[in-house]
Amino acid sequence: MHLAVAAALAAIAGCGDPVGSDAPVYGVVTAMPSEAGAVLESATIDEVREIEGRWFRLGRIGRTRVVVAMTGVGIANARATARTMLHSFDLAGVVVSGVAAGRRGVGVVAVPAAWRARDGTLAPCEGAWLSLARAGVAAGRVALERCTEIPGTAPLPGVRPGDRVCLAATPGVLVGGIGESGDEASGAIAECVPGGDDVFACDEQAPPPAPPSIGAAATASLLEAGATEVVASDMETAAVAAEAVATGVPFIAFRASSDGPGDPLGLDGFLEFFAWYRLAARNAAAAATVFLEGLEPATNRDPGGSVAAALSRPVSRGRTDPLRSPRGARRPRANGRPGSRPPRPASRAARRRAPPLRSRRPSDGRCARRGRR
Repeated sequence: MHLAVAAALAAIAGCGDPVGSDAPVYGVVTAMPSEAGAVLESATIDEVREIEGRWFRLGRIGRTRVVVAMTGVGIANARATARTMLHSFDLAGVVVSGVAAGRRGVGVVAVPAAWRARDGTLAPCEGAWLSLARAGVAAGRVALERCTEIPGTAPLPGVRPGDRVCLAATPGVLVGGIGESGDEASGAIAECVPGGDDVFACDEQAPPPAPPSIGAAATASLLEAGATEVVASDMETAAVAAEAVATGVPFIAFRASSDGPGDPLGLDGFLEFFAWYRLAARNAAAAATVFLEGLEPATNRDPGGSVAAALSRPVSRGRTDPLRSPRGARRPRANGRPGSRPPRPASRAARRRAPPLRSRRPSDGRCARRGRR
């Protein structure tokens, strides 16, 4: 799916947000460039902000407002990025999308009911969100891929970069069970590689490209995991979950397996990852995108409904716009004056009547950083 072009009517409306500044905003967290690119392929990005040396992309997936971030690999990177995101934006929840080691087969997307850290701490996923993810799969809305091209990231025996390989069947979406996270860095920040590949590269202002697709997507089946079954192991999600729980916002994670049973190449160990990580990144993003789009009827169009009450918390903590910039962020000027913004209304009714935040370039008054791909 290609990125949607930003609505042409936005310019006529003074570059306002067509969804509305009262709509809930959800954080979408990835770790690697391939994971971020797969998510951004389905997004309309309106603005990019740099906060504490990290890039945050503001926009929409469908009609759901999102802030997309790439953490980099490892627990320390994930914790730092999630903490910055949750401190900087008033989020209604956090969604993780990426790859993992799995037990049920290559390409299978795991949606665990809880995530366990190395110290045994267990962070439960939002129950209503888990039900929403399950319902989307059961309704046949999630299509996953089973074929990929071999990347040139690492040499693999028996295949060359660009070779097409396919799984025997379309992977499914596995809901429930336990996810685990940990790394061997002992709390140290794992360094990225400037200008590197789509596994190890650093995040930059320019968005990472989406992993190539060669089609062969088909409707995914719904799989159910046992309550104590370990369904995914990664290096970031438990840290993100802990920050979300500490902040009081719900979270959910979609982690597709880049290794496990069903590999037609018969690769051993970590070599499997370098053959299948792009397919896994695309499959995780496909499931996460359907989930995010499914939030829209309950939260953006029907904020007073019972489903909305189950799926989101109030967006306001005394702020006009949940996408406001914190102190220290590189915030574009509004109306040609540094730090200019609409007055901060005191009530929810007043907030609905308040004009949306409109960022403009000081030189020509046009929308600041309104991106499109």
